[in-house]
Amino acid sequence: MYEPLVSVVIPFYSRVDWLIEATESVLAQTYKNIEIIIVNDGSPEKISEFLERYSSKITYVYQENKGAAAARNVGIKLSKGEYIAFLDADDVWMPNKLELQISMMIEKNSWWSHTNYVTFGLGKKEKIIDVSNFNGDIFPLCIISSPIATPSVVMRKCIFIDNPNIRFDETMKYGEDSMLWLQVSIKYKLLAIHQPLVKVRIRGSNSALMAYSQIKARADIWDKIKTDKIFNCKIKLSIFIKIAFCYCSVLYKLLNNLENKLDENFIEIISKFLYVFPWIIFKIEKKYLLNNRNR
Repeated sequence: MYEPLVSVVIPFYSRVDWLIEATESVLAQTYKNIEIIIVNDGSPEKISEFLERYSSKITYVYQENKGAAAARNVGIKLSKGEYIAFLDADDVWMPNKLELQISMMIEKNSWWSHTNYVTFGLGKKEKIIDVSNFNGDIFPLCIISSPIATPSVVMRKCIFIDNPNIRFDETMKYGEDSMLWLQVSIKYKLLAIHQPLVKVRIRGSNSALMAYSQIKARADIWDKIKTDKIFNCKIKLSIFIKIAFCYCSVLYKLLNNLENKLDENFIEIISKFLYVFPWIIFKIEKKYLLNNRNR
């Protein structure tokens, strides 16, 4: 069986013990033609023991702290593989993840793919997230809702070679991955693999669990959509979705002004209450688009 080289990009900032778990899950893959690129995003942690243990098995690079988006972009630049797979340093892969995913991408002639995944951590019961309906032409659905887990994604490197403007947005602290999926989905159909091949660790800092982070991500995405001509000529959104995005944009500006005046936990409580309105609109619109697509 043909096994093209797969470059695995892992940005790292904290918790070396979790980085070890992530790295071991890559080394344990049944698919063996891989290179592991770890980008240290200015971590304050001591990782000399990690490097001593894995230096012969990885490509390692250090950069001043610029965020996960910048770290992933460095990994993309350094990659030599025909395919690029993303893995966060606190998540892990199932042993057959790459073998199954790469074989299905070759069989289906797919440009990019993602898989179901399992959430774990914080003492909660493991939960399987089914993303099988997020398949094929996901544009513009992915503007409204994007259940794609970054550690589940594999892409052909030629996407980045042919489109030098498609990269993780380094100006965004939250939602930079969703913005990339949006850019890619304009040109390429997505393959969804109906098997949980990734374990995504839930921690207090997960932006998907934080209302304030979601509001900021929505605000940033809306600003990008409004100013980018690539999106303007492609996107057709309902008036309700435009209102919801505008609401998030205004709301973020208000909350951002209060960030230095109020306790962080209190800001999050306010955000959860105020985010209910756009959250309902996004959920309704998502259901509407999925129902229409499945007819």
